[in-house]
Amino acid sequence: ITALYPHGSAARSNRFFGYAINPSPDYAALAKVFDAHGERVEHPDQIAPALRRAFQAERQGRASILDVRLASGL
Repeated sequence: ITALYPHGSAARSNRFFGYAINPSPDYAALAKVFDAHGERVEHPDQIAPALRRAFQAERQGRASILDVRLASGL
């Protein structure tokens, strides 16, 4: 986080929120169980296309889950 937002609230207060969940659930597969759109995003260049697909699913009346994976150490 501090690499991306060196002057952000977390960096200033030295309080970081979040937790690694191991093993990591497959949220995209879970979404599909509920007839929702779900996909995993692992690279920054995948975010915009994934958002477009999620918004399209929403316009069609389906819920969406984007499982955006962050690199460790951010």
